[in-house]
Amino acid sequence: MSYDDRRAILQVEFRDGAVYQYAGVSFQTFQDLLQAGSKGAYFNRHIRGLFPYSTLHRLHPARTNVLPTRSRRGSYEIA
Repeated sequence: MSYDDRRAILQVEFRDGAVYQYAGVSFQTFQDLLQAGSKGAYFNRHIRGLFPYSTLHRLHPARTNVLPTRSRRGSYEIA
């Protein structure tokens, strides 16, 4: 994960290698995510579906041993 505080963008790389950027994420939300006992649970409750996102990189499923888990909204879950 990384965070650009000037643009309020959270960048997340998932276990399957997919990289997404979430716009409008506050620094406090980023800090809370870093400190969460379960980052996946925090992400699913407080970020997924609440912020617009763009895909920066997504591996083709045939190129990885980890199959992505798609949500109803088309984003990928942190496993």
